[in-house]
Amino acid sequence: MISQKFFVILFLGAGLVLSGVFWYQGSRESEGGASPPRVFPDAEFRTANGETIAMRKFKGTPIVVNVWATWCPYCRKEIPDFVVLQKEVGDAFRVILVNRGESVDTATRYLETVSGFASTTAVLYDHHDSFYASIGGFSMPETLFVNKEGIIRYHKRGFMGLEEMRRRAEDAFGISR
Repeated sequence: MISQKFFVILFLGAGLVLSGVFWYQGSRESEGGASPPRVFPDAEFRTANGETIAMRKFKGTPIVVNVWATWCPYCRKEIPDFVVLQKEVGDAFRVILVNRGESVDTATRYLETVSGFASTTAVLYDHHDSFYASIGGFSMPETLFVNKEGIIRYHKRGFMGLEEMRRRAEDAFGISR
């Protein structure tokens, strides 16, 4: 008879393997190597005023799309850096924050606490939280660097500080401060 200890070891081993797979998938860049370039999904979102915005509107402009929520501590930590990044690069690319399924009021209450936010960064709302699944999301936050042709150049899973944001933007778009 197989012991309970064997099943515990088997379960822990499977967990480690799955963790490694998720880490590997999250750390891969979406261009080069064996991965074919991925096209950014043509999603539609709402503005705080209820206007529908299709992402195809941004074709021709490099964009950084950050998927976030107020309940995510790492999201809240990196949003001020996205505001700084947008100010630094001006019109070279657009930072777009896509909120995952929260009300406009909930998101706005947090965003009002971020210094310099109102005048710089676009916020869109995915009230049905369907975009996250369409990009294969499994961690928070998730950030995509999308070139002007609509190709995802890099997909970051997890927190990113300002220096990494700058480096990723330079790598993805050839843009530096």
